[in-house]
Amino acid sequence: MPSIAHHIIGLNRAFGTIKTAEILCRRAVRASAAMSIPVSVGAKTNRPVLLRPTDSDLFVASQVFGWQEYSLPKSLTTSLSRLAQTWRSKNIVPVIVDAGANAGYSALYFSALFPEAEIIAIEPNPASFNFLMRNVSQCKNIRAIEAALWSHENGVDLEFPNSGSWSVRAIKHQGTDERPLTQSTTLEGILRTVPGGRMLICKLDIEGAERDVCRASAKTLQTAACVIVETHDFLFEDGGCHEAVTDALISKMPSPIRLGENWVFVNPEVAFTKT
Repeated sequence: MPSIAHHIIGLNRAFGTIKTAEILCRRAVRASAAMSIPVSVGAKTNRPVLLRPTDSDLFVASQVFGWQEYSLPKSLTTSLSRLAQTWRSKNIVPVIVDAGANAGYSALYFSALFPEAEIIAIEPNPASFNFLMRNVSQCKNIRAIEAALWSHENGVDLEFPNSGSWSVRAIKHQGTDERPLTQSTTLEGILRTVPGGRMLICKLDIEGAERDVCRASAKTLQTAACVIVETHDFLFEDGGCHEAVTDALISKMPSPIRLGENWVFVNPEVAFTKT
């Protein structure tokens, strides 16, 4: 887990010293009102994004905009961009699945980097989904879905730890009426909503649900050009997250690379195709 100093440096890189100081001051006095802060995302300069200073948004912003943890190696980015353009020329829709989209920062990042792609941003937490919708409302190539990515479409329960909205996690439905059932969806279900769609990138930051998703949708994941996943073995006594991810991907995507807290798997047969 990155240190507080690491996140503060990331905020400074993303928003500058003055805005970072304002964010931290508001957090210190527990001023929960959302802030609108300009940020540069790719070629988009001074794009306003909403940030909740007392929630985990500042940590996510630090990772996405400051440390740019979804900034893939230049050669891979170039290849994926060319592939997206080629697919479009053949009436294939490049799809980026952003599962665990939180307040929408990663979706904005992918939108700026791959404008030819349709980004499907999935977030199950109602409060975060509200901010996601507000943050991506001006982006025509981002579609938001309020649901949890899972192994089936029968619904899940949500757990709300005290460490902020980025740690809200979907769990198997407990069969009680103590909490409302949250909609769940699958990778296959998502792709069915995009006629002519093909998965360019799948990003999974879903607080342990990657274990169930990878076991249920391995063949679908293997069709992607690139999979970016943060594993959460620490959430389970028996671990299993990283193992499930590698079991699903390693045959088609050997030699994953570490990028911040993420593992990046690349399918060379797709990502570096000449056609």
